Amino acid sequence: MAHTFDAKARKTGAANPLLVSHTCGSGATLLVLCLVVKGNVARTGLAPSYNGATMSRAEGSIIATETNCEMWYLVNPSIGTYNVSIPNSGGLTLYAITSSYKAQAGYTSALDVVTYNTGTTANPSLSVTTTVNGDAVVDSLGDGLNTPPTAYNQVLLYSTDDGLYSDNAQYALQASLGSITFTWTVAADDWCMILAAFKEVVLPTGWRKLQYFTEPPTIGTFNKMKFASEPPVVGAFNKLLYEGE
Repeated sequence: MAHTFDAKARKTGAANPLLVSHTCGSGATLLVLCLVVKGNVARTGLAPSYNGATMSRAEGSIIATETNCEMWYLVNPSIGTYNVSIPNSGGLTLYAITSSYKAQAGYTSALDVVTYNTGTTANPSLSVTTTVNGDAVVDSLGDGLNTPPTAYNQVLLYSTDDGLYSDNAQYALQASLGSITFTWTVAADDWCMILAAFKEVVLPTGWRKLQYFTEPPTIGTFNKMKFASEPPVVGAFNKLLYEGE
């Protein structure tokens, strides 16, 4: 078994914060934010968040000439429609792509491997070697050519012409561990690119996902359920309950 795709969204703007509405479907265990920033100045501000839960950085800021890139992720995101909030105290133009994925039953998601690069060559490309079967692999590309890539080798999320440059992302659901390469077909110009793979992780014995909460329930109403003091995955209220005997 492997991750499956859930949903995607895209938003651009210079607001502080920039809010991207994303709907995580039932069973989603991973939310990924691919962020391309206009120019060679990094975004300023804190980490992005989703429904109040702080996202973790996969990589960034990777700075080219016309764009720079970041990638963030959150495991066990809140189920439903909420905003990804991206601080932007510098008022830069941001191009945000979100995508969510589902691990198989009894599993959650975690970062496996990540790599990045910049260049001025044609056809930007990156490879990673995953360590387990079933990874969800996602890339983020900011490219300085004034037309977007004409082709790609994985499943397209978005590829958008932003005038003097483009923001792009694609994903793959890798059945078996090993090397995987992401490539974009585009003429030579400056570019920045991040490629990250996310693995499935077995939930420890005694854990199972029961329900996602924005606020915790009244603990006293449960006889055999409680919030664990040492959850395996940290999020807003950890989003995991322990089921007793």
